Amino acid sequence: MKHQTSTIETTNGLHLFTQSWLPDGDPKAIVVFSHGIGEHSGRYAHIGQALADHGYGLCMDDLRGHGQSAGKRGHIDSWGDYRSDFMAIYDDTHTAYPGIPVFAGGHSLGGLIALNAAVVTPNNCAGIIASGAGLGLAFVPPQWKVSLAKTLSNLTPALAMSNEINPDWLSRDRAVVEAYRSDPLVHDRITARCFVEFTAAQEETMSKAGNMTLPLYLIGGAEDQLTSTQAIEKFYTAAGSKDKTLKIYEGLYHEVFNELEQETVIGDLITWLDQHLDR
Repeated sequence: MKHQTSTIETTNGLHLFTQSWLPDGDPKAIVVFSHGIGEHSGRYAHIGQALADHGYGLCMDDLRGHGQSAGKRGHIDSWGDYRSDFMAIYDDTHTAYPGIPVFAGGHSLGGLIALNAAVVTPNNCAGIIASGAGLGLAFVPPQWKVSLAKTLSNLTPALAMSNEINPDWLSRDRAVVEAYRSDPLVHDRITARCFVEFTAAQEETMSKAGNMTLPLYLIGGAEDQLTSTQAIEKFYTAAGSKDKTLKIYEGLYHEVFNELEQETVIGDLITWLDQHLDR
């Protein structure tokens, strides 16, 4: 396996940290994937290794305001920042590997970004993969905080507060939870503007689900306490794709790729990729 790191520059001048995991030979396909809020691409190294072992590549960036990328922690000026950043790494990967299928996707916030990009700016990627997509929340954030975020989004948009993520909700694997708690690149920030834009993107993505025509692979944990499994199922039903798959894993929490059953979950992803190489 080859592991590579680099940076790309966004349209408004920020530098994003990127990394990829590639097989030693030519990849059968590349998966461009985006991580969730507060975390970073380094937490996906085990997926990169597994994909590389089966002939696939994984390319990721740290979202602006996350990990080793520039930007205020947990902040965007508009949802278009996330979408354009995602399309930048997708286009960069597509250019770097001409003639090789490129799949796109993400986890949680990253899943919402990938789905939103697919329904707002349709492209010819090989398929969309979304895990625990942030189409809705499984918990109710404090109403005072929601009201405050809406008020401050225009007054002091970069005001940061807790993203309300309880690390215990991520996985039943205690080693995963403790690693998350002690990871210096993980943060718990979300700004007023980011929250408002995130909510608006949820509504836009759901309302345009019929525009989804690409092969679609949606997965989640039945015991997810962060993102709504019901919202994922609703998007799946409304998606216009003729080729769509939904897998909800019984007993699993939010980070299905980091659960005790991760080998099964990653294996299912590889099987789906294998089935979609020539479509």
